[in-house]
Amino acid sequence: MNKRIFWFFLLLPILAVGLYLYFSAPEESPELPLPPPPVTESEPEPAIRYPVPEPAPVVPDDALELTAEPEEMLPEPETEEPLPALEDSDGPMTRVYEELFGEPALERWFNLANPVRHMVATIDSAGREKMAIKQRPLKPVEGGFLVEGNEERMVIHPDNSRRYLPYVRLAEALDLDRMAERYFRFYPLFQQAYEELGYPDAYFNDRLVEVIDLLLATPEPKAPVVLVRPHVLYEYADPELEALTAGQKLLIRVGPENAARLKARLWELRALLVGDAPSG
Repeated sequence: MNKRIFWFFLLLPILAVGLYLYFSAPEESPELPLPPPPVTESEPEPAIRYPVPEPAPVVPDDALELTAEPEEMLPEPETEEPLPALEDSDGPMTRVYEELFGEPALERWFNLANPVRHMVATIDSAGREKMAIKQRPLKPVEGGFLVEGNEERMVIHPDNSRRYLPYVRLAEALDLDRMAERYFRFYPLFQQAYEELGYPDAYFNDRLVEVIDLLLATPEPKAPVVLVRPHVLYEYADPELEALTAGQKLLIRVGPENAARLKARLWELRALLVGDAPSG
């Protein structure tokens, strides 16, 4: 056999295998830029409608410098102690209550256990369907709820409002400017207690103003207020009154005269908290 034909037949299978491998190889896809990572928008900070003013910084005594001459030395300014932890706030808050209301009223009218958390829970629930009875900072009103009439028609007794007079007088004697000052001072504790209550993204002072506005909007029904008693507790016969919040229904229960006096105090308090009147 011719040598050239021999080498041709020898190389033919090698060439065929090479061509097969070349044309059957997968095509390389061109490199594409990686897609940008998904944009995760962070949750916006909750809008605060009524911000509490920042407290004055605590200045240590040894940092105070007086530039006056010795004979003209001014009295050293008072310095505030750092805020306690919420868990350790019972004692400091009890002293604030005593400062605002006096020791006799404190012992007679107040529940002093866990005052910050109980105050926050009471204020929040006053704007809801039911009041947080077990967490109320005030002791129960003395005497029973007074009604008159029979099963066919029961109304709130006119003398029932007298049971609430001590609380109304307590509210009227309160130094609201001083109370607002102490509230702003201890506000971080109230905010922490509100977050623990289940509102981590809400602002307690906004809730306080909202509840005040609800109380100020409480209707003034004409006396006598008719009641029904479907179960153990009394309810308002008027469905619109019964649909009010717990705080509004309580404001009706105290009687129109007491309610007007309490509303006057609430207006003053609201002005101190936000500096304007409720809208609407």
